[in-house]
Amino acid sequence: MSAIFGLVHLDGRPAAERDLDLMGIALAPHGPDGNGVWTGEHVGLGQRLMCFTPEDRLELQPLIGAEGHHVLVADGRIDNRPELMHELGIAPPEVNRMPDSEFILRSYQKWGSNCCSRLIGDFVFALSDSLEGHVLIARAPMSTRSLYYHTAPGTFAFASAPKGLFALPWIPREFDQQRLADYLVWAPREPGRTFFAGLSELG
Repeated sequence: MSAIFGLVHLDGRPAAERDLDLMGIALAPHGPDGNGVWTGEHVGLGQRLMCFTPEDRLELQPLIGAEGHHVLVADGRIDNRPELMHELGIAPPEVNRMPDSEFILRSYQKWGSNCCSRLIGDFVFALSDSLEGHVLIARAPMSTRSLYYHTAPGTFAFASAPKGLFALPWIPREFDQQRLADYLVWAPREPGRTFFAGLSELG
């Protein structure tokens, strides 16, 4: 599977390309077929590509919308491309040249955050919307794709695997002792709780 990662500085600090490069290097085994990084005023997004489907070969991420207001990184597969083609008014010849990420982006541009209910497949994505001033992070129900995140004062960081976050020197590498104890006695897991203190998983 491919990997995505990113930083959002809620205090307005610029996202450092060096931090994004460290995350991308750590996630390199997840993406031998391509990579890319984008930085905005206080948001940075990146992707490592691993190709499985023919549509994956068309991917070039981060994907930037025509007017530059929307930037997307995604890992996944969209299964209802024919239905979306009609709902979004996309001509059949154009569909053959479109990666799955383009369907996610166009769905967001038409339906906003409600696009998640229109997409069928196995996916996780992060989309920066400079017009609305937010970053939308979403995961398909029952998706096999993972996304981990860490919050600190003024900063939100995410990655497809913990090692993408641990590449940042300011994120602690500590076990969650209570989570480990619960696991050993088969206690139910709290939603989003991981084996690492300070890291949560998007449910």
